[in-house]
Amino acid sequence: MISSNVVAFIPARAGSKGLLDKNLRLLQGISLIGRAVLAAKSIKSIQHVVVTTDSDTIAKEAIKYGAEVPFMRDPDLAGDLTTTEATLKDALLRWEGLQNQEVDLCVYFSPSEGFLNRDCVKRGIDFLIENPKYESYFSASPTTKNFWEVKDNYPERILDWMSTYSSRQNRNSILREDTGRGCVSRSELWREGRRIGNQVRIESDEDIRANLDIHTPLDLNIASLVLQSQGDHQMYLNY
Repeated sequence: MISSNVVAFIPARAGSKGLLDKNLRLLQGISLIGRAVLAAKSIKSIQHVVVTTDSDTIAKEAIKYGAEVPFMRDPDLAGDLTTTEATLKDALLRWEGLQNQEVDLCVYFSPSEGFLNRDCVKRGIDFLIENPKYESYFSASPTTKNFWEVKDNYPERILDWMSTYSSRQNRNSILREDTGRGCVSRSELWREGRRIGNQVRIESDEDIRANLDIHTPLDLNIASLVLQSQGDHQMYLNY
């Protein structure tokens, strides 16, 4: 297989409103930022794991688990309305400037997901190296639910087939992208301020943990209960 320069970037700012100090909260004794770092470091094809944060405390926690924090994020990129795309672009460009070398493939993990899909990322790295025409690789959660969009105060079904009701087993499905659980993209996308491209390969992931975003105390409690009943990756248990 052709070798490639692969770097994982993990955004972890301090100012979480829904769950105070979210990135430092624990699941099975390991912080959310620690879990994200361990997931990335467990993938042998990732050369560096870089955390971008505005918090000295988060930086120290990330370094404890083996991440690199070569710079602190500027305050204007740590606000509530700062996009993930802007944060990832900034981190990539600063990292490449320090290394004086361009990254080929970028991996994104979000500590807020809690249950990260490292196996999808491993497959994604191999796939993008072997298939140059594709831009991104990630997982998505299938659903047969109906969705509506309100336009000018009038609700409309998003897709026409959603007006036909049948058993779940016979219905079409749509996919909710879950890039925070682990996404691989070509670096030129991030330099343009895009997280994923248009030529993508998507894994359908029906794991119940795929829908457990952690943004509130209730989310954290649910994740803890699921962790107790479903178990976890060995990489966390051995730490």
